[in-house]
Amino acid sequence: MSEMTLTPKRLFEGVWEAIIDGGPTVPPEVKVTHLDKIVDGVSLADGGKKGRWILRVPVPVTAICDGVQTFFG
Repeated sequence: MSEMTLTPKRLFEGVWEAIIDGGPTVPPEVKVTHLDKIVDGVSLADGGKKGRWILRVPVPVTAICDGVQTFFG
């Protein structure tokens, strides 16, 4: 099995986007958490080539504040 890589792309209009490469040909199962709570609305879209996916994670309003916030996938 090949190793997947995650490459951050941008944060735009409250949605963080990244590219997953080396993934399966069907959408991989992705779960994102923040402060041990599941982030709703996470989506994957076809990235235009085999094993590439576009990951979109809406940033919860409660996570917007001064300091550093960490999300886990």
